[in-house]
Amino acid sequence: MRCRPFLMASRTLWCAETAHHNVRDAIVYHPPSGVGSPEKPKYECRRREGTDDISCNHNTRISLRTLDSVAWEKALEIIRQPELIRLQVAAMREENKPVVNTEDVAQTIETIKRKMANLYQLAMEATSDDTIETLKGLMHDLEKKMREAEAMLYDIEEDDEERAALEEEIIRFEKWVEKVQ
Repeated sequence: MRCRPFLMASRTLWCAETAHHNVRDAIVYHPPSGVGSPEKPKYECRRREGTDDISCNHNTRISLRTLDSVAWEKALEIIRQPELIRLQVAAMREENKPVVNTEDVAQTIETIKRKMANLYQLAMEATSDDTIETLKGLMHDLEKKMREAEAMLYDIEEDDEERAALEEEIIRFEKWVEKVQ
């Protein structure tokens, strides 16, 4: 029985003989062995586990040319259905929305600053060592929260850059699809 490798949407190649057993084999890419070599680039799945079961005992290969051909046919199926592409692009854009709002983080920072100022006023009036130690602990916690909130602002900035880059790629893809359809 021949193995029928297939390409998953996540760009992962699985061997059909082992995939139905939920065994995710590493499908290994073998480039040509040298210039002028008769061997073509291929992917290969080998299993030798000593049983007669095909999922545990097989050696299957697929050439890169064949795989590219099958992948392109699958891509064309989808490209020829603009409504599917629009749904996928809408889903990508939905996933590409920020998780944390910059205004919320800025408001959190202002709240922490206000709490720290209030705590500082209390510390000025404190007379017992126990109260001062308690206030120190609270101030320490607020400073930690402030650092975390400020770090979130930097993370948001990086995420915004990544989202912008992804949006550019989505727009490029949409233009390409319009041209190919």
